[in-house]
Order: sequence, then structure tokens, then C-alpha cells
Amino acid sequence: MKRRTLLKVGLGGGVLLALGGVGLSLRGPTRSRDVPAGLKTLSDRQYLTLAAFSARVTPNAAVDQALVDNKAKFPSSDDVGVAQKLDTLFSTMHPGDVGDLKQLLDLLDNALGGLLLEGRTQTFTGSSAAEQDKILASWRTSGVTLKRTGYKALVGLCAATYFTDPRTYPACGYPGPPNYGNATGGA
Repeated sequence: MKRRTLLKVGLGGGVLLALGGVGLSLRGPTRSRDVPAGLKTLSDRQYLTLAAFSARVTPNAAVDQALVDNKAKFPSSDDVGVAQKLDTLFSTMHPGDVGDLKQLLDLLDNALGGLLLEGRTQTFTGSSAAEQDKILASWRTSGVTLKRTGYKALVGLCAATYFTDPRTYPACGYPGPPNYGNATGGA
């Protein structure tokens, strides 16, 4: 093979790889749920990614019901509105912190990022529940600090938002915060 032919083939292959990478990075989220109107900080894609994430890390009534002694069922994270409540919370936070969280959500649902970091070509929102669990397990135990700490931060935010909703109290056996009536706290 001549040098010129080899360069042309190499250049053509490089262009095809670049186009494939751009195509993967532009792959949109799978809309398995509705996006509420009036989001304050998150894009539609970020909202869908956060909603899918929270559905995987909060109790699932079908799977986790065996862990509950009483007859109450855990509501879904969609019923509690975890992603929407977090969008509202993010609107009160420092813009730099919110930017980091939004970039983390973008990375989680980016097919090109998934290919480079994990060898997957599907978006997080486009993956099945079992595949999403595998992705999250790889983030939880990753040697890459960004993935591991990002996972912990999002789990903490989702869990705190989920379990502070009164609809989760019966399934946990928690009677709710005490009612002190009109106590003023002062003497």
C-alpha cells in the first residue's frame, strides 16, 4: 500500500470515528416519564436523568416491599416528586454547585461518555432497569473519583428528598415529627 493511500484511509477512518462520537454524544434521552412544566434549573434531559436515577436508588414498592414488616407500601420516587423537588432545591443553591450537578447528570446520560468511561453505547435513560443498576454499581465502586463522589452526592440528595416526604413515613414505621402544638420554645 502506498503512503498516500494509507494516509487517505487513516484520515477517512478518523473522520468516521469522529462522526460516530458526535452521533453518540447527541443521542437524546428516552422519555419514559413526563417532564413537568416550569422547571427552574434543570433541562428536560437533566430532569429525565435525575428522575431515572432516583427511581433506581429509592425504594421500589415491587422489590423492596419484602423488607417492610407492616402493610404500608413505599411510594415511587415519581409519586413523591423527587426530581421536581430537587430542581426546586437547586434553584436556591450556589450556581457553581448547581452547574457541577448538571454536568454530572449530563455525563451520566451521555452515550459518548458512557462509551469512553464504561464501554456502553446506550444513554442511561435509554437503558433497561437492570442495565441502569449495573451502570450505577460501576459508578458506586469506580476508581474514578468523579464518578464515585458524584454517585454518593446524588444518592444523598435523592434519599433525603424521598424520605422527608410524609408519604414515606408509614412504610418506614415512622409516625412523623412530633406535634408540639403552639409551643414557643421560650420561657
